[in-house]
Order: sequence, then C-alpha cells, then structure tokens
Amino acid sequence: DSIEMVGSNYCVFLDGDTVTDMDLGKVIGLFADEGLDVASVRVLASRQETLAEKLQAVEYELAMDARKVYPWLTSGACIIARMDAISTIMRSHSLFFSGGDIEVGVLAKKLHLKVGHIPCNFYTDVPETLKAWFKQRVNWCAGGFRHAVVNAWSYKWRHPLHFLYAT
Repeated sequence: DSIEMVGSNYCVFLDGDTVTDMDLGKVIGLFADEGLDVASVRVLASRQETLAEKLQAVEYELAMDARKVYPWLTSGACIIARMDAISTIMRSHSLFFSGGDIEVGVLAKKLHLKVGHIPCNFYTDVPETLKAWFKQRVNWCAGGFRHAVVNAWSYKWRHPLHFLYAT
C-alpha cells in the first residue's frame, strides 16, 4: 500500500545495510537514460575480512556478472524502478519475503516490462561467520524453492539454464 503514497516517478528499493558512493540522482539518471522499467545494480560485499566475507565477495561478484545474462534476477539489496512499473508489479506480487526480490524481476519480465542492469556499485553487509552465512542460506532456500519448484510452471521452462541452476 505504501507504493501508492509515493509521488515521484522513480523508486529505489534499498536495504538498510546497503550503501553506494554514487549520487542516487546520477544512478536514477543512468536508469532513465537506458529507458528501463526495472533494473538491478551491482551489489558487492561491503567487507572482506573474515573467511565467510571473502567467500561471499567472490560469490556476489559472480552473481552480479550473471545479471548481465539474467537481468531479472534483481537483488533485494537494491532495485531501481519506475513507479508505474513497480506499482503494476506489486499488484501481482505474492508478498512472500524470501525470494521476493527475484519475484520483482521475474514478474517484470512476465509483464513484458523492460528489465536491465545498471553497472553501478552498491555495497551490502554479508554474514561475518559461516554459521550466520548458513542461517541466511536456509532462508534463501525458501525463496529458491518457491521460484524453482512452486512457480516452475509459470516461467522456468522459458529459461532452462536458470531452472537448472535454481533447482
């Protein structure tokens, strides 16, 4: 319901532990110049001190490179959208938290909206320990299961490599 209260043309979903050194106005300018409806950005680990953080730094970089191939794999750390597009998407969204970020991108693709990737670096906190990492991944598995199995009939057949990866 809060989306209906926003009066601007653009929206930036940004986690509380995610930052960028770029001016958000410039990020929105890049987004607008691309003529996109929804976009992902390059989300990287903000710290690389512990073993868990270092491993995730590599993982995040690889995942962000995949956004060039699968731009609808939007990250909950930061999603940029036109307000009319995100309002349309959220009317069809399940509001299931785990995997809800990817659902935004998948719905955008299904709704024939233009989804892309803006090459701006954003930095997010990642779990410091392997135990915290495992806890996060258990939560992420719920979203992965939902996308790979529960929603498989609706869109996965169109993207067999992503289906194989998610499964």
